[in-house]
Amino acid sequence: FGYTIKLLAHARRYRNTLECSVQPAMVPLGHPLATVKNEFNAIFAKGNAVDDVMLYGKGAGAMPTGSAVVGNLLEIARAYAFGTTDRTIPTAVNDNVNLQFDGEGQNMYYVTLLAEDMTGVLGKIATKFGDAGIAIKSFVQHPSTKQTGRYVPLIYILGETTRDRLNEALEDISGFTFVKEIKSVICVADLDR
Repeated sequence: FGYTIKLLAHARRYRNTLECSVQPAMVPLGHPLATVKNEFNAIFAKGNAVDDVMLYGKGAGAMPTGSAVVGNLLEIARAYAFGTTDRTIPTAVNDNVNLQFDGEGQNMYYVTLLAEDMTGVLGKIATKFGDAGIAIKSFVQHPSTKQTGRYVPLIYILGETTRDRLNEALEDISGFTFVKEIKSVICVADLDR
């Protein structure tokens, strides 16, 4: 589908809401974050005046790990010295910012499930997604990759929806006798917003 999977900490401001998540996500192959590999990490930001900015460097290994451990110890010592364990999230934007976490915002999703290779299966699954108001953007079925006999992987890229709505649809779909299991559900990162 033209994506790679990356562990992504993602935050975006939408009107008066800050949407936050940390999860494996599908990143388009053409995006600079798709090239980050091995012990390297990156921070990608999109600004009004500066457009796209990416900071890139080592995030693993002896020195970065040592630095992180010392930083954590200093934070613990500071909290101990002040007699507090308060770790509130500062919101520099303003006091009226609402935080939304995974499941509350709208995202596209990659879903793989195993289903019987028989007539009517695709239509019934598509109807369940449609009943939940979820569009199917892309779909692939590879009959040559049959697993455990009569089951085939069905791979979907779904349009924007909330995680709660997706979970409800997947619960209905997993209730079909011809669906063996939901194999994976991965957020498709929209890094252009």
